[in-house]
Amino acid sequence: MRRKGFTVLEVLIVCMIFAMLSALLWFALRNVSDLWRQSDSKDDAVRELVRARVNLTRDLRNASGSQFAVAHVGPNLGTGYDGDGLSFLSSDGGAGNHEWSLSADGRAVLTAQVTYYLAVPQDPGEVSAGPPDSHGYEQQDPYKWLMRRADPGGAAVNPAWNSWLVRPAPGAQGVLCKRLLGFRVLQNGPMWTLELSAVALKDARHRGGLGNVPLREGPFTLVDRFSVRSQNL
Repeated sequence: MRRKGFTVLEVLIVCMIFAMLSALLWFALRNVSDLWRQSDSKDDAVRELVRARVNLTRDLRNASGSQFAVAHVGPNLGTGYDGDGLSFLSSDGGAGNHEWSLSADGRAVLTAQVTYYLAVPQDPGEVSAGPPDSHGYEQQDPYKWLMRRADPGGAAVNPAWNSWLVRPAPGAQGVLCKRLLGFRVLQNGPMWTLELSAVALKDARHRGGLGNVPLREGPFTLVDRFSVRSQNL
């Protein structure tokens, strides 16, 4: 009578099959995990870009297309500019709602001066100084802050507005975003062209792409370039 059971060869074959299936499953799970991390990391960067773009678009539509000033900020880290600063007269009614200030006959009244600028905070985080990009801008710090401030307006842009472009400290007011790589003014008003950039930080950190690595042209950087027309001339 034949004895029931498995031979050594059969056991080895089954073990090899299980090992191959386990390896395939591990690779599949790793790929899914990588895709999830990349997607989640990119979503975070997109949210920063959308928040910055929405605020800039709303304010620039409400801005004067002729009364404005643009300047470089910094450098405060390394040898490159932190980003750009932009100041313009606006009919922003204040009170945090960005409503227009209007005259009795419905015309916009430029009662405010609104200033945006990108700055390296006083604690730059996990980055070190490095060479600027081809346009002279710092390109290794993805934790720059986009600042917005509103001041009483006048007949022209306050000539001392450059003095407002200071490095923000923890708890500073007027912070819109804390994880941007770049903010540039490519074309002045009344048809503005702006460029924002942010980094997929989780993915860049996982792959060793943070700290002392140029990010401007890197695979982890998202760039948003858009145009806005001022409705007040």
